Amino acid sequence: MTQVVDTLLPTPPLLAPHRGPPDASQLTYVLRQRFRYTYDAPVRDLDHRLIVVPPRRHGDQRLRRHSITVSAGNARTTHRRDADGNMVTRSRVPVVPERVEFAVDAVVQRVRPGSGVLLPAAALTDSRLLRPTRLTAADEAIRRLAAAMTDAAAEILAEPPGDIMVVFAEVSAEDWARGGALMLDGRAEESLDLDAFFKKPKPEAPRAPVKPAKAPPRTAKAKSPRRR
Repeated sequence: MTQVVDTLLPTPPLLAPHRGPPDASQLTYVLRQRFRYTYDAPVRDLDHRLIVVPPRRHGDQRLRRHSITVSAGNARTTHRRDADGNMVTRSRVPVVPERVEFAVDAVVQRVRPGSGVLLPAAALTDSRLLRPTRLTAADEAIRRLAAAMTDAAAEILAEPPGDIMVVFAEVSAEDWARGGALMLDGRAEESLDLDAFFKKPKPEAPRAPVKPAKAPPRTAKAKSPRRR
């Protein structure tokens, strides 16, 4: 899948370079965004959610109008406001043959610009903002990786698993390489097989002792009678 996002946000006219906006009681911004998704094969039952429309009121900012258009003609699109006043758009498309595009247009005005928006102190401890959502929660692959790394480190270091801490940190593609190729170049995109990577070699089954082969019994040679 390929995702392309185009954003165009015209700024208000300036009087001169390195100078502030004109002294006006209202400033108008036009926001245009295009989200294009291209797939390698047809996709069925697409369920896409967008939260890109500004709230109706945010400090000195006012949303005057907006529109969201989906390129797929058979899309079923719904809109709702969440607890924070954000517009949540959800589009369901039965079949996407190759690509789909979401176009967002909005007009925003700032009335008497200059007044900032203060974040309430309660937001720092708000459980709604701290707990992971369905989209940001750790998936099964991360859980398996953490368990495998803990088991391997505990065995090698001879430490109890409860004393092993595993920290995951995201690293951008241009900051690491695999097999001599930067991930940014796309030549090291094959995924790791976690089972094979952390799989312990199976102990060899004990072999049955090999009994030495018995030598065949010797047969006595008949002696010829002595001649007198």
